[in-house]
Amino acid sequence: MNLAHHEKGLYLPFSENRGHVLVIEHTRMLSDVMQELYAQSEGKEGGFVVAQDAQLFRFSQTVAVILEPFSLQCNEKKRITALYKHLEEEAITQLYPETLALHAQILHYIEKLFVHLPYPLVCADTLDLSALWKAVQIAFDDAAENLCESILHYLQILATFTKIRIVIFLHLKTYLSPAELQEIYQYAFYQKLYLLLIESHMHDKIDCEDIWIIDSDLCMISFS
Repeated sequence: MNLAHHEKGLYLPFSENRGHVLVIEHTRMLSDVMQELYAQSEGKEGGFVVAQDAQLFRFSQTVAVILEPFSLQCNEKKRITALYKHLEEEAITQLYPETLALHAQILHYIEKLFVHLPYPLVCADTLDLSALWKAVQIAFDDAAENLCESILHYLQILATFTKIRIVIFLHLKTYLSPAELQEIYQYAFYQKLYLLLIESHMHDKIDCEDIWIIDSDLCMISFS
């Protein structure tokens, strides 16, 4: 999978089981790149293109951009909607008898409740499972002991419930140790996610990383 921007002269080929780091030492270039990447991840127009084997991918469905990792939102509406759909599929395929029994119990409870009321009432004879999940407030447990654990949890949700393939972090190396980054890389490899870390200056290199540097003169250097 490749990330490219023709006008900016960027072409970043991503490889499986490799971490990817883009160091942009030119301040204005860094600002422009991040602004456009984030805008496109939110569904706006821009010049970045994601492709693989001549196939173009919709940017906002393929790329997640994390400007700062301390406010990762696991329980965004679209993530919860995907979770509820998954739970409904599991309830029907894996726990079908139990789901039917629960539905019968709920109807029986409501019928008994109606008996004590002085006015006629009716209810649906079908069970809206998504309404049930919402009623008991099912959500992702986003509690984490540290930033590394929080990121691992977030990557798991992206890999399981979305079509995201590329996750871009800004200045992640500022907050994590090489050992923590290695753990995150390994988990991303397992989940078939491509990670791109964008930094303003060079940090210590990890063995599994491919690195591109855009220096203050806008010259590009790459090494593995």
